[in-house]
Amino acid sequence: MSDQPPVPSTIIDRLVDGVYPAMALVAAMQLDLLTPLAAGPSDAGTVASERGLEPTRTRILLDALTVAGLLTRDGGRYALTPESATYLTGDSPWSRVTGGRVLEELWGAALGTATTVSTGRPPRALDYGRMASADVLDLFEGLRSDAAEIAARMLPLLATPSTGRLLDLGGGAGGAASSFADRCPGLEVTLLELPNLVPATQELLADRGERRIEIVAADATLEVPGLSLIHISEPTRLESK
Repeated sequence: MSDQPPVPSTIIDRLVDGVYPAMALVAAMQLDLLTPLAAGPSDAGTVASERGLEPTRTRILLDALTVAGLLTRDGGRYALTPESATYLTGDSPWSRVTGGRVLEELWGAALGTATTVSTGRPPRALDYGRMASADVLDLFEGLRSDAAEIAARMLPLLATPSTGRLLDLGGGAGGAASSFADRCPGLEVTLLELPNLVPATQELLADRGERRIEIVAADATLEVPGLSLIHISEPTRLESK
């Protein structure tokens, strides 16, 4: 056998190495690490003190984020990039800081992919229909900013009417629904969510002072109030009553 493999493991190495910057990002989100830098450049010791963290480990994490391109460093002082200032500080309207909880859940489940393929059952099933409203508050809030950003990118591509009704199925915290309501004030926006999760939706919308969105409690796989669900071979079609 040759001392050298026949081909380099370029793609494998890239995938393996890519895990560590991603984990640094999640850690920063979970710790809300970068919000102190919104006031201006600072050193690791100051950031650690403001967040109640161990200084040496904080510096290592800040360095990892710098290598990943989310921070810049001048001497011992770290500063935000335009991207991290927009998405990784708690005061930004586009903040995705609370999304660390979502990524922990999704990536934790993804680590069980081999078990799912072997057994046909996910080792960590996320069943929204069985979850208590209080258990999804952080999860919904983490998804809100992503939904709002996606909706904002979609809006210029859509021929959105000035009047009519828009239904957001499984709207969670209302990130997408709010974006559509902002862009199309003449639309009547309805958010449909599972009955057991509606209290979380109501609480999160109320916290943001959002009063434009009607909330309907229903399971869209069974019924959509105001619409009839007609089952045909492919695809399933919704028709107005």
